[in-house]
Amino acid sequence: MQAQQMQEKGRMLYASNLDEVKQILQEHELSFAAIDYFHGRSEETSYLNAGDVHSEGKKCWEVLQQYEPELPVFIWETDNYQYNREEVLSFLGKGAEDILHISFSDRNACEATLDQFQVQL
Repeated sequence: MQAQQMQEKGRMLYASNLDEVKQILQEHELSFAAIDYFHGRSEETSYLNAGDVHSEGKKCWEVLQQYEPELPVFIWETDNYQYNREEVLSFLGKGAEDILHISFSDRNACEATLDQFQVQL
C-alpha cells in the first residue's frame, strides 16, 4: 500500500491486491475509489467484454461494493484499453459512478485530472 499527499487536498492511497484494499477499508475513511479493472488480469485469453475478465481489479471492485456500497467507485480507463459503449453501460448499471480516463503517457494530464477530481468531491 502506498500513500501520496496531494498538496493539502487529501491523500491518495494505492493498493495492488485484495488484501491491501481490505486493509485500507479497515484503516481509512474514503471519499471515493478509482479502480484499474484490468489490474492483475489472470489470463491472456480473449474475452467478449471487460465483465468476463478475471482480475484483481474486478475482485477489488466486488469487495468495495460489498463493504462500502455507498462509496463512489470510478473505473479507470487507460491508454492500454478503452471501454466500448456496452462495457461502460455495464459498469454504470452495476453501480460505478463513472469512467475516469487516466493517461499514463502524460503524467501532467493524469495529475491534473486527479487533482480536479479531488476538488470536485
